[in-house]
Formats: sequence, structure tokens, C-alpha cells
Amino acid sequence: MADCPHHQLGEERVRRPLDDTHLSTAEFTTRVLVDQAEAESCRICRTPHGPAEAWGLDQLRQALQTAAGTVA
Repeated sequence: MADCPHHQLGEERVRRPLDDTHLSTAEFTTRVLVDQAEAESCRICRTPHGPAEAWGLDQLRQALQTAAGTVA
């Protein structure tokens, strides 16, 4: 949603693991959800420590490494 309180946190949580996994030149985009129904499924992220407002850095780092083929 346009006034999402977690927008900046989400961007920071993606950028940091990109930098950590030598993918700092990778670009990503975000999008504004346009209605409440669409936003309902995006409010809570499942993490090893329980529900959170954004994915954990370790989760994102592992997903990026897997996507880049750099995980053994």
C-alpha cells in the first residue's frame, strides 16, 4: 500500500544480502499494492523466529545465493 510502514525496511533487507553475496550490481524493483485484498497476503513474513514485518537477512541471503548458484 502507498503508506506501508515496512516499505523501506523491505528494501534495506533486500539490498544488504545482495551486497553481501557479491550481487551488489543487481537491481530490483518494488511495487505499490493497490488494494487491501492484495495487501492482506503481504503483511507478514514467516521467519525462523516467527512472523515478522520483513524477511530475515539470513533467509534472503540464502535465497539469493541459491538463485545465483553460489550455494554448495
